[in-house]
Amino acid sequence: MENEYVTKAEYVADKRTTDERLKRDYERLNKIEDDQESLRDMAKSVAVLATKQDQQGTDIREIKTDVKALAEKPARRWDGAVDKVIMLVVGAVVALILSKFGM
Repeated sequence: MENEYVTKAEYVADKRTTDERLKRDYERLNKIEDDQESLRDMAKSVAVLATKQDQQGTDIREIKTDVKALAEKPARRWDGAVDKVIMLVVGAVVALILSKFGM
């Protein structure tokens, strides 16, 4: 039967290998934890950006409404001025016709 005992040299070599593997595994785990934290931070940033983008969309809609109102205002003024000119011309024509008939 073979010797079932482990020599000290074998034990030390096996322990060294195990310790090195454990050290690499801890390093990998720490890197994964750091990466996970970075992903969480990125997800929070994306959520903040999405909220800001929604707010910008609301602001843009408000600005568009204001611009339309401002664009319509001169058109209404122009329409009012044209109406007054037409009334003036019609009044002048009526006055001219009445003056021709002696009234």
